[in-house]
Amino acid sequence: LVNLDPVDAHSVVVQGGAYNEHRLTHVRDSDGGEHNPQGVPFAVRLAPGAAIHLTISMDRYANPPTFSFPWV
Repeated sequence: LVNLDPVDAHSVVVQGGAYNEHRLTHVRDSDGGEHNPQGVPFAVRLAPGAAIHLTISMDRYANPPTFSFPWV
């Protein structure tokens, strides 16, 4: 993920698939952090001009598709 805005920080919501049909099980970021999202969408906050690489493990089609917004 890259924030191309040179002035403002921004957040991005990450979920498993367009309709949250995949369960996210493990996330490793390029800063060395490891996270267990427990299948729920999560937010990533990026500073101005910042970038982060995420390696995400998931269980495919573990959730029923939903149109609900992933409020984080």
